[in-house]
Amino acid sequence: MEVDLNRYLKLLEYRKGLLEAEDDLVRFAEVTMPNIRRPNDIHSSKYMAALHHRFMGDLMMRVEAGELKKLIVNTAPRHGKTELCTKRFCAWYSARNPDHDIIVATYNEKFAQDFGKEVREIMASPRFQQVFPEYFLKSQSNESLKNLCRRRYLLSRPQIVDHRPRCQPDHCG
Repeated sequence: MEVDLNRYLKLLEYRKGLLEAEDDLVRFAEVTMPNIRRPNDIHSSKYMAALHHRFMGDLMMRVEAGELKKLIVNTAPRHGKTELCTKRFCAWYSARNPDHDIIVATYNEKFAQDFGKEVREIMASPRFQQVFPEYFLKSQSNESLKNLCRRRYLLSRPQIVDHRPRCQPDHCG
């Protein structure tokens, strides 16, 4: 029986990439966004991490570790905040902390629904399942998800609160 060492080496590299993705958010983003032309190559990804992505990833990992309690990420548009800090972080954090709840605030209902859908798609992907094989999503019907999103949107809409005393006509001078 002939042993194909190159095949085993590739399998070991693939497994190493999955293990790295468990502990590193940026590596998780790279692994869960495989290159369509080379899906079996763990080093080939659609996600191209720049230095600022690694910096954001390090900060988000400090949040997950409990080292940072509050974090505001403020960069120019189209610099990867949503992909890394919202979508990928929620999926990664949820798998690492399945007993924790995650709240993502957006300014409108459509973004909330889109983000939720995209995070669920990440978590249902084959690569996510390879990184976190013990984690699974509870199934919910579309209607219950729509109602949940609608209820959260209605509860989270900003309300204007005026703390000035109300002046009634007969009490004002």
